[in-house]
Amino acid sequence: IQATDTYLFFAVSGSQFVSSTNQPPWVLPGTHSVLVFDISAPNGDVSQKGYATTAGFVADKFKMNLKDGVLSVVSQTQPGWTPTGLAPTVTQLETFSLANPNAPQRLAALPIITNETVFATRYDGDRAYIVTFRQVDPLWIVDLKDPAKPVIRGELQVPGWSSYIHPMGDRLL
Repeated sequence: IQATDTYLFFAVSGSQFVSSTNQPPWVLPGTHSVLVFDISAPNGDVSQKGYATTAGFVADKFKMNLKDGVLSVVSQTQPGWTPTGLAPTVTQLETFSLANPNAPQRLAALPIITNETVFATRYDGDRAYIVTFRQVDPLWIVDLKDPAKPVIRGELQVPGWSSYIHPMGDRLL
């Protein structure tokens, strides 16, 4: 779950049945999605809007961010069998326009790395910091200035793994 002053986001996985009293239910069979709820009404009314289907599982609130009407999401696919063999785990960042919150539109999908587990993620302005782990612990820096074309700007190898990171001005703790 992640919230702003305007929206509440719920990341869901698998077969889901989501309903509110004043709108038809959503059935999301076997998918990974971020559900969008408008919480901006001054009287406290919450209205169910659309959803963004993500490539994989969204592990926690730090994997989602809303900036300037663009929802950024870091997700991870799970390995599974395909006709050609075992598909790898993929960590990726996706961006979605919320210009129409009833139907979020995917702007971009940026694969970060395969066969590593995503741990810490934080957003700071036009940057996303993403930590993955397998043998070493890369810290990925992604430039989100153009949400339709996110770009990996750097990678730093860190010993161990980080489950929490925190931007502090021009530093990352």
